[in-house]
Amino acid sequence: VQTNIVVARLTGGWPAPAFVEKLAREGVRCHAIGPDAVRFVTHRDVSRADIEAAIAIIGKVLAGAA
Repeated sequence: VQTNIVVARLTGGWPAPAFVEKLAREGVRCHAIGPDAVRFVTHRDVSRADIEAAIAIIGKVLAGAA
């Protein structure tokens, strides 16, 4: 089944609302759907390059560099 929704569980003590806030400051929009879960949704106007940029930002935030 193909979908445009990705749900990620956070580990290592990241509370989802704080993670979402940090990503928003970096330009990545997503939603906390629980204390440790985040929902990402793409759209037909989101390119592969946009997704790769978002992945890089997510990695930077998780590494504590943002």
